[in-house]
Amino acid sequence: MKFTEEQYQKIVEIQEESFPKTIISEGIPINDGGFWKVISEKMPLLSEHVLDNDLHFELAALANPLTREWAHDKFVETVKING
Repeated sequence: MKFTEEQYQKIVEIQEESFPKTIISEGIPINDGGFWKVISEKMPLLSEHVLDNDLHFELAALANPLTREWAHDKFVETVKING
């Protein structure tokens, strides 16, 4: 199970608004009420998707600017347009 591009964009937006440095440099574990709490409050359907599919590590990789590009390639669905 992967994230959609829309979910990915929202993860990045929340990370940049709520944790302008990084979730790692802030010293806030992803599931301690910091980043996870913000995701749960702002996007309850996304947090449900993460819980239902056990995507916590993938969420952390997407939220971290240092691993974001790599994680996008691995964990975000790409839509292919036939033309």
